[in-house]
Amino acid sequence: MLENAGIPTEIPRDCCYSTTDAYLLDLLHCHDQRLIHQPNAAISEYDLEGQMATIVALRALLPKFIDRRSRHGPFMFTLTDFHESNFIVDSQYRITGVMDLEWSCALPRDMQHPPFWLNGDEFDDLYGEGTGAKEEKFEIACEEFLQIFEEERESFPVHPRDYAQAMRESLSIRRHWYLAALKIPRIAYNLFVDCIQPQFAPAHSEGKGAIAFQDVMAKYWSADTWKFTEQKRRDWNNYLCQLRSISGPAAIRPA
Repeated sequence: MLENAGIPTEIPRDCCYSTTDAYLLDLLHCHDQRLIHQPNAAISEYDLEGQMATIVALRALLPKFIDRRSRHGPFMFTLTDFHESNFIVDSQYRITGVMDLEWSCALPRDMQHPPFWLNGDEFDDLYGEGTGAKEEKFEIACEEFLQIFEEERESFPVHPRDYAQAMRESLSIRRHWYLAALKIPRIAYNLFVDCIQPQFAPAHSEGKGAIAFQDVMAKYWSADTWKFTEQKRRDWNNYLCQLRSISGPAAIRPA
């Protein structure tokens, strides 16, 4: 997606990862690249500080969310475009076919987690206001799913890799939110504030605590953060000028 938007990922197409942390660190590098190369990546200085602070924090927390014992594998076959519209079922809702297999790959064991749509909610509805109640509803759906998963696994004459156990481990430390933040740079800040930061420092998630956290942590994103902040202000204003040249005068004024 980033490359389609003209943002270089600096990841060779023939790159094959042998460790979990190398892959996840490259995903975080994609966050950096998006912030650098996307003109409208941040609409204000506060927004930019929040995103820089989030990237710094996600890097610092990486060891808390991966298991060193499995950093070299196993790697497990994964359907990355795993949502309900990609399944064909019969009248008894038994899966008879799966579409979009071209998006499948082998991912680290630590990256296995139940799909976010299990309880019928859209992904964007799972975080934000009322996160706790939504998380509880999601966890109930996950437990039902994993019980069925384990029962089906036992019916195989040769047991496949234990996906269910890997998913349970992810849920137990809320790793699924961390992985979602890594995989979706556009909403990483919101996921961090709503679902990850409260585990470690809830006082930093809102109000003066959030302002202080961003102000300090953002400075560790780069040695010359202030220069980058000025560049992004120019990028945003140039972006608005380009929009006006296409669609006429806009209601938004340059920052």
